[in-house]
Amino acid sequence: MRIVSTGMVTAVGATAPASCAAIAAGIAGFVEIPATDGGGFPITGALARHAVPRKLGFPLLLGLLALTVEEALGDARADGIPVLAALSPPDQAGRPLGLDEAILFALAERLRMQLHGDSRVFAAGSTGALRALAHARSLLAAGRARACLVAGVDSLTGMDCLDQLDADERLKTTGNPDGLIPGEAAACLMVAAAGPRPPPDAVLIRGIGFAHEPVGIKDERPILGVGLAAAINAALADAGLTMADVDYRIADVTGERYGMNEANYALGRTLKMRKLHFDFLHLGDCIGAIGAASGAAMLGYLKYLFDRGRSPHPGALCHCSSDTGDRAAAIVTGPMKE
Repeated sequence: MRIVSTGMVTAVGATAPASCAAIAAGIAGFVEIPATDGGGFPITGALARHAVPRKLGFPLLLGLLALTVEEALGDARADGIPVLAALSPPDQAGRPLGLDEAILFALAERLRMQLHGDSRVFAAGSTGALRALAHARSLLAAGRARACLVAGVDSLTGMDCLDQLDADERLKTTGNPDGLIPGEAAACLMVAAAGPRPPPDAVLIRGIGFAHEPVGIKDERPILGVGLAAAINAALADAGLTMADVDYRIADVTGERYGMNEANYALGRTLKMRKLHFDFLHLGDCIGAIGAASGAAMLGYLKYLFDRGRSPHPGALCHCSSDTGDRAAAIVTGPMKE
């Protein structure tokens, strides 16, 4: 399966090229948002609502999603293309009521498009986009679609969500360095079947894998990366590749020790050979924690690097971890820079 085009709206850009260029340059879109933590100190966040002014809640999510889907579509006709959207988990604080049932119909109305019958949402948080990609692959293989739009949208900057993160001591504040910076974003990938002979410059999703991690972020047991390692191994097996074919990774880590420890332990469980370099990329230091938008955003960023000859290696590992315990990984390959 190949990535045909992308769309993205983040705290550092209103389009995919703008967002990716800013991330590549290390530009951070952090500002003090109009909210305070339990100690009365301002909360730092990464807001994307510059692209859809004066919108909050459902209108904000819809506006961000519509912009990215429209960008990924470009001049292509939307008919015959299912929209597979990753959303926040049902128990995320401040989640708009009826989000799953309403957002795709509202999107179709906003963009004046006929909603494909196989369109659906994946309310799985950070792993949702990779779940959607696996479903897209099955639709393409069955001939049910000529292409699929795999998107993700989320906001962790609503008051209810901020209050819950603060209560759980997960916000990065003056008194808590082991926390995340809440963000909001949307990203979209148009994907199509690679075919028997994909073009030499194609960015390919070669394998996808999933697993479950029993140790949650609130658990007193140490996180050892067992679930994430299983997802990585499943993705490698699906691709018919090994870690010898992968030379860097991109992950949805957000600054919390839990996520960093998990990523490092999982690498230790899967990388069984000596490598001089194994770069670790992440978007959180520029656009904050973006939840369900992270999977599509990371893959969109990889395409940006490959397309511009800026990818350091031809094989990349992308992995995501949801608060629900779901773990997902994808193996991506593309043209090597000269």
